[in-house]
Amino acid sequence: MSKSFIEHVIFLFCVFLLCPTMALASSTDIQQGLLAYKELEFEKAGKAFQKALDTKGLSKKDRLQALRYLAICQYNQGEQQTAAKTWKQAMSLDRTLKLPSGQAPSVVKFFEALRPKPPKRIIKRPVPRPVERRAMLRRITPTQPPPKPFLETHMISVIAAGTGILAATTAGILTGVTYGHIDKMRTEAPNSLPHYSSAQTTATTATALWITSGVLTAGAVGLYVAGK
Repeated sequence: MSKSFIEHVIFLFCVFLLCPTMALASSTDIQQGLLAYKELEFEKAGKAFQKALDTKGLSKKDRLQALRYLAICQYNQGEQQTAAKTWKQAMSLDRTLKLPSGQAPSVVKFFEALRPKPPKRIIKRPVPRPVERRAMLRRITPTQPPPKPFLETHMISVIAAGTGILAATTAGILTGVTYGHIDKMRTEAPNSLPHYSSAQTTATTATALWITSGVLTAGAVGLYVAGK
């Protein structure tokens, strides 16, 4: 047998002997760290967990456990930044990593804030076809009723305006009659008493009609403006 073959066999034999020893040593370090952690000796526990992590060939399960407790020990020693870094290393191995039970609310809040939040789901709605889009717009757009006819919306103002015009026309006629009586009074001075009485009556009626027409016209304008 060649010398290189013998050296290779010796190397594999040494590895075979050392691997269980190293695994046992790392497991012992983790157990010592857990005992110190339960006694609230966070500095001692942290050193034991760190020693286990420095061991080569550490299994994923043991590494995850050591990182988890090491982060808590670092936090309780006031090393928040280091604890956050250690906790993120642990989460890189297991995103569903949870804290041990019985932790203080401040500890839970600190480490849970480091947990990456799931990305928001963006729901893409299908673009509606032209026919569907028009139907959708018709459902969304409120239908406005057609405008009502002018007479229907302004009936009261039209009636008031018409009545005012009729009153003004009648007042104008009565005013003319009044002036006719006055002219007769001038020409028939001795017999002017009947004409004077008629003139006074028509003048009073004409004045009342003029006032009525003014009020009705003003009311009609006001109602029209208010109804626009």
